[in-house]
Amino acid sequence: MRKAIDGPNLASTLNQSAFNVGNALGPTLGAAALALGFGYRALPWIGSALALLCAAAALFSRALESAEPVPVEDGRPSAPR
Repeated sequence: MRKAIDGPNLASTLNQSAFNVGNALGPTLGAAALALGFGYRALPWIGSALALLCAAAALFSRALESAEPVPVEDGRPSAPR
């Protein structure tokens, strides 16, 4: 929310929407796994894989946030402000 100075309402809405998508995605993937013939023993593995995927996305996002901005070379137009 601190990064969304120009649009805090949009950032809040996107945060809640992502939470709801996550809540719907887990049971959907679990039901799909059961429908495809995987047993109940596969469900914890699917949940663990999803947790690892989300952790990797969070770490990647954090790395992008802390990365140094790319300097603009001479002769190139600068980004509008």
